Amino acid sequence: MKAPMGSTHIETDGTFWSNWQGNWFFWRNKFGWCQYVGSVNKAFLNNKREIGVKA
Repeated sequence: MKAPMGSTHIETDGTFWSNWQGNWFFWRNKFGWCQYVGSVNKAFLNNKREIGVKA
C-alpha cells in the first residue's frame, strides 16, 4: 500500500502513522486518520520508523 498523504512514520506491522505537532494518528482505510489516545513512550516509539511523506 502506498503511504497516505500526511504519513510521517510506519510501524513494523505496516500501519502508517502521522505525528502532527506531538499528536499521533494512525491510518485506517475506511476512516482515514484516527487519533491515538494511549501513552507515547519509548516502547511506543521503538516499533516505528520515520518515512517523511508529510506533504
